[in-house]
Amino acid sequence: MPQVIGRTLELIQGPQTTRESVEKLMGAIRSAEAVTLSMINSTRTGKAFSHTLRVEPLRDSAGNVQCFQATSSNIEEGVTPSGAPASSTASTSSSGDETQSGRAPMG
Repeated sequence: MPQVIGRTLELIQGPQTTRESVEKLMGAIRSAEAVTLSMINSTRTGKAFSHTLRVEPLRDSAGNVQCFQATSSNIEEGVTPSGAPASSTASTSSSGDETQSGRAPMG
């Protein structure tokens, strides 16, 4: 996890990530609301993948947002900018049962 701690949301953006999905995500974070969206991202090596991203605020007992939790699921590698598989041989799917999550502190 050291590669994600302290990073901004640029971490979940790649060359094929749409401005619309980034704006929707940022709007939800600014208003401290949960959001679920499908987006295209890139691995550290530049390989495109699509996934469903859920981000939600985690609050303390007083209701103040302390951090955000992100969960990525339905991960599918080898996609084009439209979200379609690049080819039938290059596309693999996790069948929705592989989930990755992490938390980002406020501030």
